[in-house]
Amino acid sequence: MTFAVATVDDSDAEGHSVVTVEVTGGAGYSFYPSNAESVAVYDNDDTTPTVAVWPVNRLAVEGSEPGFTVIHTGAATTSVTVALTVTESGDMLYPANRGATSRRQRH
Repeated sequence: MTFAVATVDDSDAEGHSVVTVEVTGGAGYSFYPSNAESVAVYDNDDTTPTVAVWPVNRLAVEGSEPGFTVIHTGAATTSVTVALTVTESGDMLYPANRGATSRRQRH
């Protein structure tokens, strides 16, 4: 099932927003621990550079390497160094992959 949630394109610079959809309990199914997903909605009237991150795949299998995409939008026209922190709720990451790091992002 795929569905969309419409947003309003106005001329107000009201800042960015988040839309979240949550799977709630029902008969005949269960869900993964992450039963809610969010989408960042970029305000195209705000010219402040903004950084966002989201997973390449929504579900990963133990032993795989989950990927993430980092973007920046807005007025920045040069490279930006983005500070990142990697955490987990279980015990599946190699210890060297946890904690603070940074990556260079080209606009």
